Amino acid sequence: MKDYLGTGKSFASKKDYKKALMNFKKALAEDPDQKNVHFEIGKVYYEEHEYVQAIDEFLKEIKINPQFIHAYLLAGKAYKSRGRHEEALSQLKKAQEINRGDKGIEEQVHYEKGQIYFAQKKYDLSIEELIKTLELGPANINAQLLLAIVYENHGSYEDALKLLGKVAETNKGDKGIKAGEYCERALVYFKQKEYELSLKELNKALKIDKPNIKAHLLLAKLYKEQGGYEEALKELGLLTESGAPSKEIRQEISYLKTGIHIEQRKYGLAEKEIKKAITLDDKNCLYHLALSKFYMLALDYDKAIKELYKVMRSEEKDRNTDNEMLGQILQLASEWDKTGGRSKAIQIFENALKLNSPDNTSFKNILTNEIEIAHNKTKLASRVRKLSITVTNRCNLNCKMCVMDRSVVREISEKVKDEIIGALPYLERIAWLGGEVFLYRGFNELLDETIKYPVKQTVTTNGLLLDEETAARIIKNNIWLEISIDGTTKEVYEAIRRGAKFDVLIEKLNMINALKKEINPGYKMSMNVVVIKSNYRQLESFAEFAGKYGISNLNFLIALWKSKEDIAGLDGDILASINKSLKNVERNCKKYNIRFTRDAPDDYLNRPSANNSCYQIGGNIQARKIKNSKCYAPWTSLVLDIQGDVKPAAHCLCSVTTGNLNKESLDEIWNGRKMVAYRKMILSGDIEKVCNLKKNFGRIPFELLQY
Repeated sequence: MKDYLGTGKSFASKKDYKKALMNFKKALAEDPDQKNVHFEIGKVYYEEHEYVQAIDEFLKEIKINPQFIHAYLLAGKAYKSRGRHEEALSQLKKAQEINRGDKGIEEQVHYEKGQIYFAQKKYDLSIEELIKTLELGPANINAQLLLAIVYENHGSYEDALKLLGKVAETNKGDKGIKAGEYCERALVYFKQKEYELSLKELNKALKIDKPNIKAHLLLAKLYKEQGGYEEALKELGLLTESGAPSKEIRQEISYLKTGIHIEQRKYGLAEKEIKKAITLDDKNCLYHLALSKFYMLALDYDKAIKELYKVMRSEEKDRNTDNEMLGQILQLASEWDKTGGRSKAIQIFENALKLNSPDNTSFKNILTNEIEIAHNKTKLASRVRKLSITVTNRCNLNCKMCVMDRSVVREISEKVKDEIIGALPYLERIAWLGGEVFLYRGFNELLDETIKYPVKQTVTTNGLLLDEETAARIIKNNIWLEISIDGTTKEVYEAIRRGAKFDVLIEKLNMINALKKEINPGYKMSMNVVVIKSNYRQLESFAEFAGKYGISNLNFLIALWKSKEDIAGLDGDILASINKSLKNVERNCKKYNIRFTRDAPDDYLNRPSANNSCYQIGGNIQARKIKNSKCYAPWTSLVLDIQGDVKPAAHCLCSVTTGNLNKESLDEIWNGRKMVAYRKMILSGDIEKVCNLKKNFGRIPFELLQY
C-alpha cells in the first residue's frame, strides 16, 4: 500500500499544498478513519489562512483521535484567527486537560490564551497568561514582546519599558523583532508625551526596516499631535505608496487623515476620508461618530442625526461609544432648541432612549431627564444627575478667607452616605468638597463605590494630605482633582493658607506628575485660585506656575462671601488693575495650553468706585442675557451640606433649603413640595423669590442656562 500520508506531508513541507491535499484525500479514500490525515489537511488549510476548513478538519481528527493534543492546540489557534475567542479558549482548555507534563505544550497554551485575552482587552488575564508563558520559557521573545504590548495598552508604561529591555537582551539579531521593539518603545514614549524620545525610536525602526507600517503610522500620529499636519500626511502617503496596505491599515489612514483635515479646516477632504473609512467598515461606531461631528461643525444637523442613529442602532457600541454619542446628542439637541427646533430635540432624545444600551442606567436617566426638561415637567420620573457634596468641615489648614464654621466637627452621616451610594447608578457628575475631603474617614469607601459607575468625579482639595496610593487611584480612574493654591511663592501661599508648607505642596505636585507620566499621561487636573487682598498683586505669575506643574485648567474665583479678604471694598482703580491682570493671565494660559476660567464677567471688577455695590448686575450683554435666562439646576442637580441639608445648586447660593437627607430620602426630596415649587417658580418667572440670581450672576455655569 502506498504511503499517501507520508507523501502528502513531504509535499506540504515544500509548500506544494495542491499535491499535498491530493495525497491526503487518497489516504482518506483508502481508510476514512486513518489517524493524522485530517490533522495534516487542517494544517494545510491553516497555512493558507482557510481557517473555517482548517477547523472542520481538526474537529474531525479529534473525533477519530480524542487524545491528540496538537489537534486541540491548532483548532484553538484557528478559532482565534477567526475571532471566535470563546471556542478557541475551550479547545485550549482541553489541550491543557490532556497534557501530561509537556512544558512546551503548556507554554504554547498559555501564550495562545494570552493573545486571546489581549484581543478581548482583558489585559489582567492576558498578563497572567503571558507571565506563566515566560516562567516556562524565559527566552520566548514573542511572549516578551507581546507582554510589553499588553502592559502598554494597560497603561503600565514602566513595566512595558522593562520588558522591552529584556527583548533587546534576548534578541539574537532578528531585524523584525528589533524593529518591533523600537516601535513599541516609541509607542510607550508617545503615550507618555515624550515626543523626542518617541521620534528617536521610530527613526531606529525605520533605519533597519523600511517601509515599516507601524512606524509610519505612529510617526504620522506623532506629527499630528504636534501640529505638523503636512509631515503627518506625507507619512501616510508613504504607507499608501509602499504597496497595497491591508483593509485595517487603510481604515486607520483614512481616520487619521480625517482628524488632520478637520484641524486644517479642510472639511471637504475630511468628509471624503471618513466616508472612505466607513466604506471599509460600516459597523465601526467611531467612524460614524466622527462623521456626525463633522456634520455638526458644518451645521448640517439633519445629516449629523442620521449618523447618530446608525450608532444608536449598532450592536458594536460600548460604554465609551455611548458617552461620546450622548455628548453629541446633547449638543445637537441644544443647537436645535436654540433655533426653535424643540420638537426635533425631543424626538432625538426619545429615539435615543428606545435604542439605548439597556445596562447603561445613567445614559437612560440623562435622556429621560432631558425629555422632561423639554416638556417643562415639574415632577420628574428621572433621578438627580449631578450631586455636589460637602463631606466634612474638618480641615488641616486655617485659610484667611475661609468662613466655614468649624467650632464643632461635623461629617455627613451614615444615612447620607448610603443615600449617595444608592444614587450612583443614575449620576452623571459628582463633586466632593470639604473642609478637606481626605480628612473624612469614609471618603475612600465613597471613592471605591463611585469608581464602579461611569460618573465624572471632581475632588476639591488643598492636596497636602494626598498620599501616593490614593493619587494613583485618582489618576488611573480619571477623577478630576481641583487643587486650591492661592499663592505662587512660599511667603504668599503660607500667609494665606495658614498651617500649610509650600515645600510640601511642591512635593505633592511633583508626585502627581510622576504618577501621571507612569499611569495616565492624558490625565488632567485643575488649580483653583481665590482672588483676595493678600494675592491680587501676584496674579500674573499663576499661568507660569500652572504650566510648570502640569495644570490643565486654571480657575479664578471671586469671593462672594463677606470676609476681611473680600476684594469688594477695594478702590475701583485696584479692581480695574485686577481685571487687567486676569486678562493677561488668560493670554499667558494660551502659551501653556491651559484652559482659563473666571467666575465673574468684566463688569464685576470694572466699577468706577468702591461705593457702588459689588453685588449688582452690570449693564453688559452677558449679564442681561443671564438675567433673562431660565436656570435648570433644579431639574438636574442637588447640593448636600454636612448636616444633610439639600438645595438645588451651589453656584448661585439658592436661598431655600428643599429638605434634609437625615430625615427624608433623596427621592422624596427630589420630587418634594419645595423642589417642585422651585421648578414652577422658575417656569413662571418668579425666580427671585427663591434664587439670588442678581447677586451671583457671574457664577452660574452657562450649561445650566442654555437648553
